[in-house]
Amino acid sequence: MKNRRHKEILEIITQYDIGTQTELANLLRMRNFQITQATVSRDIKELGLVKSTDSNGNHKYVLPMDSSSGRELTRLERVIMDTVTEVDSTENLVLVKTLPGSANLLASLLDHSGWLEMMGTIAGDDTMLIIVKDKDNVPLICERIQKKMG
Repeated sequence: MKNRRHKEILEIITQYDIGTQTELANLLRMRNFQITQATVSRDIKELGLVKSTDSNGNHKYVLPMDSSSGRELTRLERVIMDTVTEVDSTENLVLVKTLPGSANLLASLLDHSGWLEMMGTIAGDDTMLIIVKDKDNVPLICERIQKKMG
């Protein structure tokens, strides 16, 4: 059942511009799937779908490809693209605002990213602090994150 649902989701997002989980769930229900929002959320995560912005500024779910290079996005890149809303800095600190519930995941991914300029991260629910070893590297960290924001 799950494989059939996943196949249907991939078909739907290629045929329609789906911007929300609710839209996706409604289309699945119209195709006779008994589905909850939580199941749709899990399916999106399992399929690795990401939100992309079209030329009109509208958001829609797409397969995880970097349109500029055609390569698959890493999990860190997908999380930055899907959850980061704001980046700011001072001295040797970078403050990253995310969607609610996303800061811990992002912090964990960054802690294991191999970014040598970082000492570590501290995260709450929707805010994360990156401690940078040398304040001269703060612009580099900010730029890396901002380039991947959706």
